[in-house]
Amino acid sequence: MSIAISQVSRLSLVVTGLGVLVTDPAFSQVEEIVITARKREENLQEVPLSVTAIAAEQIERLGIRELQDITRYTPGVNLDSGFGLNDQRLVIRGLSPSRGRPNSAILVDGIDLTTESVSTAGGSILFNQRLLDMQQVEVVKGPQSAMYGRAAFTGAISYVTRDPGDELEGQVGVDLGEYGRRYVRMAVGGPITETFGLRVSGLGWNEDGYYNEGFTGADLGGGNGAGISLVGKWEPGDRFAARLRVAYSDDEYDQQATLYNPINTFVSPPDSANGIGSVTPDTVVGLFSGIPDDVNGRTPYLTPNPGRGTDPADLPAPEDREAYEGGFAEVINTSLKLDWDIGAGTITSYTGYANADTGQAFDGDFDVRPNADLTADIARGGTAVNFVTDTRLLSQEIRYSSNLDGPVQFTVGALYWDENVNQNETGVSVLAIPPWPGTTPENYFNTIAPQAVLIPNIITRDTNSRSVYGMLDWDFAAQWRLSIEARYAREEMEVSGTGCDRSSITGFFLCDFSTPDIVFPLGGGVFGHLARVTTVDSKTDYYVAPKASIEWSATEDLMTYLSLSRGIKPGGITTVGSGAFLDQQPDGTLDEAKFDAETLTALEIGIKSSWLERRLIVNGAVFYQEYDDKQVPVQAQVGGFLATNIENAGQAEVLGLELETIWLMTDNLRLQVGYSYLDGEFTDLVYTTNSANSIARAGNCAPDPVENVCEIDLSNNTMEDVPKHSVVATLGYYPPLGSAGFSGLLEADVQYDDERFIDEFNDRKIDSYSLINLRAGLQADNWDLLLYVNNVFDDDTIRSWSAATGLVATSEKNLIDPNLSIFPAEGFSIAPPPRHWGMRANFRF
Repeated sequence: MSIAISQVSRLSLVVTGLGVLVTDPAFSQVEEIVITARKREENLQEVPLSVTAIAAEQIERLGIRELQDITRYTPGVNLDSGFGLNDQRLVIRGLSPSRGRPNSAILVDGIDLTTESVSTAGGSILFNQRLLDMQQVEVVKGPQSAMYGRAAFTGAISYVTRDPGDELEGQVGVDLGEYGRRYVRMAVGGPITETFGLRVSGLGWNEDGYYNEGFTGADLGGGNGAGISLVGKWEPGDRFAARLRVAYSDDEYDQQATLYNPINTFVSPPDSANGIGSVTPDTVVGLFSGIPDDVNGRTPYLTPNPGRGTDPADLPAPEDREAYEGGFAEVINTSLKLDWDIGAGTITSYTGYANADTGQAFDGDFDVRPNADLTADIARGGTAVNFVTDTRLLSQEIRYSSNLDGPVQFTVGALYWDENVNQNETGVSVLAIPPWPGTTPENYFNTIAPQAVLIPNIITRDTNSRSVYGMLDWDFAAQWRLSIEARYAREEMEVSGTGCDRSSITGFFLCDFSTPDIVFPLGGGVFGHLARVTTVDSKTDYYVAPKASIEWSATEDLMTYLSLSRGIKPGGITTVGSGAFLDQQPDGTLDEAKFDAETLTALEIGIKSSWLERRLIVNGAVFYQEYDDKQVPVQAQVGGFLATNIENAGQAEVLGLELETIWLMTDNLRLQVGYSYLDGEFTDLVYTTNSANSIARAGNCAPDPVENVCEIDLSNNTMEDVPKHSVVATLGYYPPLGSAGFSGLLEADVQYDDERFIDEFNDRKIDSYSLINLRAGLQADNWDLLLYVNNVFDDDTIRSWSAATGLVATSEKNLIDPNLSIFPAEGFSIAPPPRHWGMRANFRF
């Protein structure tokens, strides 16, 4: 829900959760604002949805630059970063995408730009773009499959960009701060003729990163880039409008500041698992469990780039090697919207095309073994990730919205959406098997990786979705409204990629035992790769996603609603990790990599109300969500190799509460508190695996010796990524200063997230944390200037964590005996930003 503040001077607001942050002086009451969450203009207080809306002025004032910043002001919404820049997982109302496709839709001007990564989990770099010339950002919570389609399983993030405007106007904004933070944005727009307007905007940015890599001293977590957008709008009359937007951005990103969490716990599989997979009575599983340590002065160590060359004498010495390049994203995004008012309704066309050229080159194992003087990684094995991905999105939507006299209004539409992804992977994994000291020389990875012939691993994915939808609103009685909506969709996914040739057998490395990028020595300085074959397969899903809601407006200031909806996240073929992608049997199909759709049934009861002559807003929602056929990552050994597939294995329930109160205490003092409560539990989570790690962590096994698997039961465990309590609160004071039209600004906001489990095994979790930010400044009608301090108390609690399989360094450092599983269940933390300060200034003309 979203509301605005009526005030004497310029309006500036941000709506969070079910409310709004207001920052300008002399406000007298809360007024409704307009959102487009249901693809039409509506007053937010009258919409039976839970929505967060952040306006343009507040985006600049709070320094909101990307999706992570948006989630910081939205209780019950989290963004987890994982393996590389592509691994972005948005969690809304406690529903995490785990290793499957994204749960939430990303839309720009009504066009779906939701993409799924290849080789890594989560959404791609497109999922978390830098914001360029935004008018408003809207976060819609709860299943929205009926209106938004394939990706809006748990909700949607909708970006609305600025129009040219009716008058000539311009803006200049700067943000300068510690750690090389420099943001400069400029925009100018207005009418060119009586019927045509134009707006151009640009953004340049740089961040040095908050941490330095231990071996090379390279910046981590920073980047730089630039973007430009051009919007043209033509309105030849009252009944027709055409809007064309073209945006281009070119950004580069450093490696993330990652801190490895090695083995700290040893467990054994239950006796019933003996003989399953590689499990023996002596098997010991090592894993990281518990809560990862805070940053607290820790230094991230990542394997430097070993370089390339056939002669080791030509390669730089270990202490002279540089960090990997990191990542880049070059994106062109084009949208065309046509509106034609035909009297009885409006026909709207959305046409979208986006092309993204992205790439990443980084240390892919994070599990280093520094030498004595901390100048080089001398581990015997490792992984270098290097892939370039080309993503093309094309969509066309046609919608008709009625404008009838009478109690009934309706909307019908059709959507064509197509994503084509082509990834060229030239990374390499060097495995010293077995990895214990004495079997291979130190620095084995740095010796072999530079000389390995990098054979491209080409993976493609084409996803085609076609759907029709409709929505009916019926004011069937005074103060009562019934809304019914539904979408019918057909989605087809075709995937092609390389597996290893069964006839390719060289020494210890059989076809079933490896990924295509593994390098092994043949002797005499010659290194071999596995021969490859290409496999192509497809999967088609059909589904119906309905939703119904009923509203009762008791008074102008009190509305309640009840909604029942069903979200569908289609199935597909996993491309997460080369090991998971292989034709693992191999039998010429990818049946073992296929998974079916998830379903989500959500019941929500909400209230929107205002009191004390609209100086107090109290909004809330209680919801129950039933989650079926959850797409979970399942590990299994195929021919001795540990692979990760996606399996439909979970049923869960989530009970939640959202509450927002906004109190205009005086004309210049405002308090807002947003609160979210989530209680998520797996009611049935049973699946099969022969991974010694998974069996030992589960602590139970119902063996199937014929299939060589255990059935493990994790039912009644808490769902991952579910903080039980989340709070966002803001206190602001905006006193007038003299008679010159100036006013002051003093703001403090706090964010609190409760602890949450990292995965479904419930043996490791992220600790609770609190962040406090302060801002102080001056503002007038056409300018504002403020100083800010973020993370005032320098809280360095880890907020994002990802699972990883230790390769060799852990075993080397701990001198663990050969009974230990050689791929321990470890992981790495993403170091959060420390305390930092800066200055923001905006000028409008």
